[in-house]
Amino acid sequence: MLKQWHWDDRMNLMSASARQRSMPLAVRRTLFGAANMRTQLAQNWLSLSDTMRKLGHYDSARVALRSAELHNREMDIESIESLLVECRILKDSGHIHEALMLIEPVQHNIAVIRQSYRDHRKYNKLLPSIISTTERLESFVERLLLATQLMVESKTKQGQAIIERYKCVIDMRPKSPRSYFELARYYEYLYHAAKVKEVEDHLNTNTNSNNMSSNMSVGGHSSRSIATSRSVRDTNDEYEFKSHQYVGNAVNCYLKAVYYSSPEDYTQQKYITQGLPRLLTLLLSFNQQRESDLGAAAHRICTRCTSSKSTSSSSG
Repeated sequence: MLKQWHWDDRMNLMSASARQRSMPLAVRRTLFGAANMRTQLAQNWLSLSDTMRKLGHYDSARVALRSAELHNREMDIESIESLLVECRILKDSGHIHEALMLIEPVQHNIAVIRQSYRDHRKYNKLLPSIISTTERLESFVERLLLATQLMVESKTKQGQAIIERYKCVIDMRPKSPRSYFELARYYEYLYHAAKVKEVEDHLNTNTNSNNMSSNMSVGGHSSRSIATSRSVRDTNDEYEFKSHQYVGNAVNCYLKAVYYSSPEDYTQQKYITQGLPRLLTLLLSFNQQRESDLGAAAHRICTRCTSSKSTSSSSG
């Protein structure tokens, strides 16, 4: 009945102001209490807590959260949503490490869990107890996604470890725009970090080249200076190649986030309105680079692509 009345959609269309939402939420709590609908009553308190959190009223958000937990305990229900709301309040109030310890006190072996899920889908093998049922799977995915976001913000983990966690979420939710969007944002972060590293290595290369020129002008150069110059150049090529991979992966994930988003779903509209501008910005900034701005790794990629095209055209 509530879905037919579109109560959630109506609430999402309202202003985020606490003054605007407090009265409708209070009226609904009264109706839920009179009808003895405790599940909906607890969910109403969680909605109020989330609204207060977004407005920066963290004390009010915690009071509403405790009221929701009280109703859940009366029904002997352990709500994962309460845990997620608690962690979001801690995160927004600046206690990221506390939120991370609460949501994931013991880090999971993501590689094992991911492989077990793949084997279950492919060979119908048994799942680990942590994802053995649909409810546990959904709970694990929500906690894993939030914990990964906290790790990124707190810089507890970086690089491939974060990517593997996001890919595990995508394996379990292959059509979730949120999963692709978060992974795309992280690829974009790695792309900009790699570009900064490229600039630093380029400056180091120029410095070493100038030093070698000075040494040669005064009577020769040592094998150590040549080895150092080659080492810096190889490192520069490595980071340049990574940045090209990161921007490609980010664009691909943004495309999937937009593709799997539903414009009719209010909660998914942001993946379209935020994903498309980020996607276009990455493409335009990357395509505006002149050939002289690209380093050795990019030239090798372009040369291979050109040679492969010419080979295919001549064979045809």
